[in-house]
Amino acid sequence: MLETEVYQKVQVLGFSFFQQQTTEMKHLYDPRVKATILSVINQFFEKNPSGVLIATLESLDHKQQGRKLLFNRWYQTSGVVQEIAMHQATISVEDIQLSHLLLIREDNPYYRKVIRAFKEFIELLKQYK
Repeated sequence: MLETEVYQKVQVLGFSFFQQQTTEMKHLYDPRVKATILSVINQFFEKNPSGVLIATLESLDHKQQGRKLLFNRWYQTSGVVQEIAMHQATISVEDIQLSHLLLIREDNPYYRKVIRAFKEFIELLKQYK
């Protein structure tokens, strides 16, 4: 059961990346995408040391597993592994795989509560298969 607590301030930051492509375009590796995403993450945690970043990888094109593997590689080679923990979960809903990521600084004063809430959230989502 989820615990209910009142927090003084909750700030939500949302963003999305979309690739616009025509039928003539090939999928090319663009190192600027990695640099941009890692920069956004680093700036977020610099400005919000107690912040939590949760991402759901888009799955409409069924390429979320590739995105997850790519992000994991970026995360492992970024140098933030020592400071920022990553927790992941994948849920099957009908024919769609939903991959969720949670990024949190290791020194976040709410670390354990946030991880527990994330796990409980995932368990709730699993009930809606």
